[in-house]
Amino acid sequence: MLKVLLADDNKITAHGLKEMIEARAGNAVQIVDVAYNGKQALESALRFQPNAVITDIKMPIMDGLTLIAELKKIMPGVELIIISSYGEFEYAKKAMEFGVTNFILKPLDSEKIESILKHLQKLDKKLNKISAAIDLLSDSETAKSFTHALKDGIFENCRAVLDELTEKADNDFLSYRQLVTDLCAILFNFTHKFNIPDKETGSTLEQTAIEINKAGSIGRIREIIDTLCENVCEHITSNKNFGAEQLSENIRKYIAANYTSPDISLDRIASSFNISQSYLCAIFKKYNFMSVTTLITELRIQKACELLKQTSLTVNDVAKKCGYYDAHYFMRVFKKYFGFSPSEYRKKLIQGDVQ
Repeated sequence: MLKVLLADDNKITAHGLKEMIEARAGNAVQIVDVAYNGKQALESALRFQPNAVITDIKMPIMDGLTLIAELKKIMPGVELIIISSYGEFEYAKKAMEFGVTNFILKPLDSEKIESILKHLQKLDKKLNKISAAIDLLSDSETAKSFTHALKDGIFENCRAVLDELTEKADNDFLSYRQLVTDLCAILFNFTHKFNIPDKETGSTLEQTAIEINKAGSIGRIREIIDTLCENVCEHITSNKNFGAEQLSENIRKYIAANYTSPDISLDRIASSFNISQSYLCAIFKKYNFMSVTTLITELRIQKACELLKQTSLTVNDVAKKCGYYDAHYFMRVFKKYFGFSPSEYRKKLIQGDVQ
């Protein structure tokens, strides 16, 4: 439902407009409040966070122009519709400087109310597009793809996600601006989590938000987010190239210390080192000539052999101590590795067939 705030010092006009909008728009529009001066309207806007504000220009305490200026600072995405009289053309010109293009001349009649409703319907369609686009961004796979691209330091992978979101916005400026703002929040959360200084990105979240709000085109907004992603990827790549071999060694030590944990996984290891699973697998195999899962299996099997040889633990208990939830799965892995089961291994130990 579209949330709308009305502001007019003439109570009869204000409530008449409220009744007409509600009667014609039905459940599609909610009038969240009616204010009688600019100061009251600003307070209501902060409280109710409306999608649109319909305001008179001449009002006491704080006039409509001051209200518009304040709203643009704190709620740059809010839709503004001005109600003005014939003698207020100079005020209307001033309002245009703040990007206001929707003017309705008093006195209000059915045709003008219809014009207001058309503005609100257009806004509702825009908001629906934004909602659909944000749903895509908030989708875990999309967010993961973007974060993984940053972790890998691969700018082209970042661009692939950006291209997908650009297409989803369907060339709608408002949708795209909201999408990129949310994407920047993910990006800066990433940089802070991994201690990447602002000087490496070339901006802060606050500075970027201001730049995006000032941008007058989708192309300019895309330049802003592209630059941020490229800077982050360059930082990640330079640091990875510098310490890749050491990173691989640290991963090996981590596995050696945690392989008996049933919860050890590629995802857990990658998260521990702030890298993606794909980069984890690639860097580990490059320096160890085996996969992560192969090393984990080898260490577990070695541990199992020690326990089978040195203790009287049951096969089930041995499986648990080696990091296997499922004893049957452990037995399958063991047999695939040696060609015989853990119980048979014990017999061979006694017979001296294995050491």
